[in-house]
Amino acid sequence: MNLNIRTRLIALVILPLVILVVLVGLSAKVMNQVDHGLDELYVDRIEPLSQLKTVVDLYAVSVIDAANKVNAGLMTPAVARTEIRDAQTTIDEVWGRYMQTRLTPEEARLAEEARALFDPPTKRSGRFPHAWRRWARTAPASSGT
Repeated sequence: MNLNIRTRLIALVILPLVILVVLVGLSAKVMNQVDHGLDELYVDRIEPLSQLKTVVDLYAVSVIDAANKVNAGLMTPAVARTEIRDAQTTIDEVWGRYMQTRLTPEEARLAEEARALFDPPTKRSGRFPHAWRRWARTAPASSGT
């Protein structure tokens, strides 16, 4: 096979260009897969972690803290009731979004256990107003929050 110089020069230019185009195409495909994987990681792992923190903070700050403040006379029962209702509404919304994410079997099991633990405080908080009415009759007048 005796190729002329012109054919050899064209092959020396086109062959590396073809290889370069193939490598760029493969790199773009891999980068797209990495980007998709990072998006999936964020949606399935980072956002749920943030949602769990929101639920914990709402229970700790709005529900538990409100009950403790009423008990200490730092908050009126009416204000605490409103804070707890608002917190429970937000907790239900955030928890619902968390449960819609893709959970591993272990996470799903733990989420069900956690949900079972949510119910008693939520039901007990419905009885808080009765206890607060008794407290309001016996406690000294406070300025509210």
